[in-house]
Amino acid sequence: MKHATLLATACILAGLGSAGTFAADNSELQALKDGSKSCRWCDLSEAKLSKAKLYGVDLKGADLTHADLRGADLRNADFSGADLTAANVSEADLSGATFAGAEINLVDFSKAFAKNTNLETATCDWTTTLPKGSGLECVGVTVERTRLFLSN
Repeated sequence: MKHATLLATACILAGLGSAGTFAADNSELQALKDGSKSCRWCDLSEAKLSKAKLYGVDLKGADLTHADLRGADLRNADFSGADLTAANVSEADLSGATFAGAEINLVDFSKAFAKNTNLETATCDWTTTLPKGSGLECVGVTVERTRLFLSN
């Protein structure tokens, strides 16, 4: 009886562990890889998009939690309202991308190319690392411009 109870408990715990697993919608992921320029509200959680060519793609409201975007070309992409919690953007080109209202907790932008990237009003926390020299900081729960940079 004791072994049966232990076995039943182990099966329940194993089932609970898999219930929280995320995975990208394969058809939406494939459409992006095939050149689609719009994937609004897509489920791209844990998507493998390293080095993907996604110039100008519309990802408004998309779920990109834990997505691998290392080295991806995301210039001029629109991430407005998207959830990028714990996404890996290392060495990604985010030039001209917009993150207005996006969730960027646990995202490190320090190793991404982020020239003219709009991160203001994105939701952040202490785990977010913003681009060095950008003049942006996580204030409360949103990204805000904290100082003005003048160029000669």
